[in-house]
Amino acid sequence: MQSKLKSIFGNHHGLDERSINVLTKALENANLPGFDYLEFKQSLAALTQMNMDEAMAIKSAFATASTMGLTKEKLLQTADHYKKVLMAEKAEFSKALQE
Repeated sequence: MQSKLKSIFGNHHGLDERSINVLTKALENANLPGFDYLEFKQSLAALTQMNMDEAMAIKSAFATASTMGLTKEKLLQTADHYKKVLMAEKAEFSKALQE
């Protein structure tokens, strides 16, 4: 799953591969069961790769996700969960820089 998670960062050139690997591993380890923010972002990335405009891709991804039980509230709650995971990684990185 880790390689699939890289798609949520988009096709931005110049991203540090090692950092992306650390972040995707942290996200994978904290992945919640079921269809949530991570799977939504992966769906969104796949739709945008098909040259779908962003607004339509978001609507399509959410429409599909809602059939699997994803609600706006769950999307926001799980996004917050993964944000905390990434913030913890940021704190660890900052701590390592100061040592």
